[in-house]
Amino acid sequence: MRKKLPKGPFPLPIIGNYHQFIWAIYREKSMVKVLQKFQREYGNLFTIWLGPTPSVSIADFETAQEAMVKNGDKFPHRDSSGIFEDNRAGLGVFAANGHEWQVRRRFTLQTLRNFGLGKNMMEARIMEEVNSRFQSIERDAVNGETVRNIHNFLDITIGSLINSILFSKRFKEDDEEFKKLKRNLDASTENFSWFEVLMPLWIQKLKIFEKRQEKIFTPQKEALKYLNSYIVKRQEEIENGQRQVSDEPQDFLDAYLQKIRQEKEDGVKDSPFHLEDLRLTLLDLWITAQETTAATLNVAIMKMIFHPEVQKKDQYPYFNATIQEIHRHASILNLSFWRRNAEDTVVAGQPVAEGALVGVQLSLLHRDESVYKNWQEFNPSRFLENEKLNRMVIPFGVGKRACLGESMAQAEIYLIFGNLLLNYEIQAHGADPDPEELAPTCPFRVPKDYDFKLIKVT
Repeated sequence: MRKKLPKGPFPLPIIGNYHQFIWAIYREKSMVKVLQKFQREYGNLFTIWLGPTPSVSIADFETAQEAMVKNGDKFPHRDSSGIFEDNRAGLGVFAANGHEWQVRRRFTLQTLRNFGLGKNMMEARIMEEVNSRFQSIERDAVNGETVRNIHNFLDITIGSLINSILFSKRFKEDDEEFKKLKRNLDASTENFSWFEVLMPLWIQKLKIFEKRQEKIFTPQKEALKYLNSYIVKRQEEIENGQRQVSDEPQDFLDAYLQKIRQEKEDGVKDSPFHLEDLRLTLLDLWITAQETTAATLNVAIMKMIFHPEVQKKDQYPYFNATIQEIHRHASILNLSFWRRNAEDTVVAGQPVAEGALVGVQLSLLHRDESVYKNWQEFNPSRFLENEKLNRMVIPFGVGKRACLGESMAQAEIYLIFGNLLLNYEIQAHGADPDPEELAPTCPFRVPKDYDFKLIKVT
């Protein structure tokens, strides 16, 4: 089968390249550096064997477009083996596949659009949160200066927004419910690593890894309990006549419960819409909307601390170029999730066998030296000097499995970051932030905590 795949390190029977991968992670202590190592050795299309399963990584933009856009039908399914298969059973919108996933994704995307995704209504929701945070900043200001913790500031702003879309409830800054939910989500994310993505399920289920499983999934179960409490309360309100589920739902929960009722009334058998899927869909939306946007804005504020000269150039279109450079540097996925190849095909002139996993490694695309000269530098001007680069920054993925919340996340980043720059000068408070990640072997980027100072622009 190796003849029908791009080149890569020689795999051993049964274990494939696990030994090389694990050793590289131990040595480099960074998922991105490991991928860069293989890219240097084998090029922009390389194969790593995860046990008996080959995984093909794409590391350049043109090949990504060819595979996932032009020939996207050949890679329709996200790999949901291992831990995703075990704890999700094909439900939710993140790791599910097939016809039921397509139906639920269309419904979710349409529902979010109805709530203003990409429209003025969404802008109004975001600005409501922004203004609430700014009022808090002004109340706490001393001589025009206010100190904020980066995680607390971003988490409550973005968390309140997504909660209002899902459940019509905003959070106050000291909301204990939100703090508990966020602690659980953080614990699950920070303990989640390459091990859960790459290792076969039977290994992860061994007794010696039992405590590891508990660290990851106990907090996630607690988060599901929190989300389920909204479902139970809403159902009780509907049954008691306190709330009407109309044709114009007020939030995502209303819309989904209405869809369940409609499917029952229409006599749809084996409907893909049911309470267990609702719980996991809510969790998926919470994690993707909260964690990725907060991490990107964390990097944005950090870059402004390190590059005060950029803050002074907030005019359009330089501001747009700055956001593109922030996306490129943030690159939230250290390790992109693979899709399963449905048939023998050819990618960039090289054969890719049926059943192989294929993934676009965004962390490599955004560090491509042939595209971004001196890619380590933070240089928004590169996007003004070469406008073609704008289409090559794809933080939300590419093709049919791209993030369905992209429009909302882009609006949040644009409005929150833009209004911060218009109203405040951003500085470090105490020591400069540590640019290193909290969990560099985690598939998701987790920036470290720090405090920053906001000085009112007069």
